[in-house]
Amino acid sequence: MPFRLSFRRGLLIFLLAAAFAISAFAAETVAGVVINQTTGRPAAGDDVALLSLDGNSMEVSRGKTAADGSFQLRTFVLGKHLLRIRHDGLIYQQEVISGARAEVKVFDVASRLDGIHEKVTITKIESRGRNLSVSELHSIVNDSDPPRTLANASNLEILLPPRAVLDQVLVQGSSSQPEKVKPKPVAAGSRRYAVGYPLRPGATRFAVMYHLPNSDRAILNLRLQYPTDLWTLVLPESMDFRASDFRTSNKTNFREIMTQQDVKVEALTHVPAGALPQFRISGSGTFPQVDTRSAAAYSVSSHASSSAAPKAGHDTSQPAGFRPKLRRAIALCGTLSLALLTGIFLARRRLLRRRGGRVD
Repeated sequence: MPFRLSFRRGLLIFLLAAAFAISAFAAETVAGVVINQTTGRPAAGDDVALLSLDGNSMEVSRGKTAADGSFQLRTFVLGKHLLRIRHDGLIYQQEVISGARAEVKVFDVASRLDGIHEKVTITKIESRGRNLSVSELHSIVNDSDPPRTLANASNLEILLPPRAVLDQVLVQGSSSQPEKVKPKPVAAGSRRYAVGYPLRPGATRFAVMYHLPNSDRAILNLRLQYPTDLWTLVLPESMDFRASDFRTSNKTNFREIMTQQDVKVEALTHVPAGALPQFRISGSGTFPQVDTRSAAAYSVSSHASSSAAPKAGHDTSQPAGFRPKLRRAIALCGTLSLALLTGIFLARRRLLRRRGGRVD
């Protein structure tokens, strides 16, 4: 009897040791470091979690960063994972592969910041049956120094025109995929909405879509929350545009950049925050359909030095080739096409500086 008990005990210990050895051998490690870009030092004490990407986003490991910002997480799931880090109340996520080493950049948070502005703002309007469909595309840039994330409940404020209905809001961060967000009304029955999506250093792009009842003549009073380098109004060529701001004697605020290929574009440069000049639109029309394969193949850089003669009667203060580039970008712009127009605008500024020309 003692022999049997001893044998069974030894067998159990052997099996447990073997199972432990096999588990240790099968386990993978995801290691890395978290750097605080605001201070330039390692981020110590941040929560770190590893999630599976098999559809259920199950947490497989958890830990904290060490004093030097490093972390090590074990997983028995091979392949891709989602690394999630919480720093100063905000979540940072990126895909990692088991066995690989990751470097994550985080920023301290502030509720107010200087250096927030827009590079490009596009307002697209078309007539769809009984409704006017409006898309506002904002490229908001955080140039704070030192770099910090702006986090408050009103990072994007939306003021709808009377009788307008908000359809949806999309947002894309500097290193994320577009996602749908739900704005919150400032007050019950208010036309003002707020989006609290954090503005990290770099560009954050918003697309705001709404519609309002169509009428023979619609007068729009739009507002900008942040100053913008370039504001454009994009309309089908069949629709009529009139500057009708009687609050100012200056009737030359808007400049027609382009009327070509069934699209017309009015523009303002260096626009401060606040109310935009009032304008009136009438008529009907929709934008032409665009081949998505052409959009995917389009490259801003490939057209940076193209040129074309300006159309007679149009504003010639723009450099040769700017209108064709803008036309192509607008023709190809989808919900989040701000990246294209931003690239064109910046390329234009660099080109003018090299040539010693004027930058509007």
